[in-house]
Amino acid sequence: MMLSEKYRPATWSDVVGQDAAVKKIREIVARDGWGKSFWFFIGKSGVGKTALANLLALEGASPEAVDGSYDTPITAGDETSPAFFRAWAKKASQYGWGKGGRALIINEVHGLPAHSIRELKGFLEGLRSHWCVIFTSTPTEMGGLFENETEESFPMLSRCQNVVRLCGTKYAPTSDAFVKRAMEIAQAEHLDGRPVESYRAALDGKAKGSLRELINLVGRKEIY
Repeated sequence: MMLSEKYRPATWSDVVGQDAAVKKIREIVARDGWGKSFWFFIGKSGVGKTALANLLALEGASPEAVDGSYDTPITAGDETSPAFFRAWAKKASQYGWGKGGRALIINEVHGLPAHSIRELKGFLEGLRSHWCVIFTSTPTEMGGLFENETEESFPMLSRCQNVVRLCGTKYAPTSDAFVKRAMEIAQAEHLDGRPVESYRAALDGKAKGSLRELINLVGRKEIY
């Protein structure tokens, strides 16, 4: 198991460097509820989008009722083709085990082709109160999110009020938090011994701003 998987956040308090995003998510859920909602988590690779998506999904759904994560780009035969969303629409009335809710996570949603967006829009329009759908995307702007914008994609995006942007390492507190977390994990795994400057250089260099990759560099003993 890669270290980034071993140390994936299990609770909101485990999330590092994304205090504003966590606060916004929890405020929206407290105000509007968890169900009948769809979300966009936007941020660079490795800053915590999927981890936050999983935590949000588990707010209202038991682990066995969290479907995903499905990845794009998509082809007609892939899981997130039009037939995929039509199949999910037929499951709209189904409740999940345990908590009763159901959640669907789709990563890198900007890779959806035009022929899937129409079916996705129909699925979202029929979303029930026990469903939560979460998309992640690396493009930082909503405009032009999809490679081939369609008349279906515009109303879908305009209806989504739950857009959460995650901070990258250009934001100093996030960078500092990532470095601190990587050093904590290194110590816990008895792989420590490098100065803080080495972790910071690795984050800005080989890890390209990704906490996930920085933690994996620790596991591969590639912090120099």
